[in-house]
Amino acid sequence: AGGCEVYADLADIMKNRYISFGLDNYNILNEENIFSLNLLAKEYLNALPDFNLTDEIKLCGWSLGGLLALEIGYILEQKGFININIYLLDTLLNDENLISLYNEEFQIMRTQILKEYMITEGYEEDYVNKVVIALKAEYEISKQSISGILQSSKVMLFKASQEDKLI
Repeated sequence: AGGCEVYADLADIMKNRYISFGLDNYNILNEENIFSLNLLAKEYLNALPDFNLTDEIKLCGWSLGGLLALEIGYILEQKGFININIYLLDTLLNDENLISLYNEEFQIMRTQILKEYMITEGYEEDYVNKVVIALKAEYEISKQSISGILQSSKVMLFKASQEDKLI
């Protein structure tokens, strides 16, 4: 529910070991939102430089970004890439039970909590409003599954050991 600014410190730490690209949240930056996991993943993939089939590719995503990393990995596999490592940070893979929890009441509550949190953290009101608008697309995307089964990508899931106090 935000941009790639949360990764700035991580990218700074890794800059001497990896070439990394932060892809900012399309739905925050653009008035017309994308509500499809596959189309959004393709948009992000098109923003990256071209890779060679022999390149080792490391994708990392937090929360919904992890779902997008999986979809990008799947798209790359369909193009012939086999050396892909995907790192998921607190990413949920939804099933019918989890999807049923994303009802309108939950979305309204979570949106309000997030908005209040961002304001107390000092985010500008204009940015907070853009995040809130983008949440509609993000809720829809979070209910979607990746387009197919990964065949060669290696996936590692990192889960937080602390409870989310915002919800």
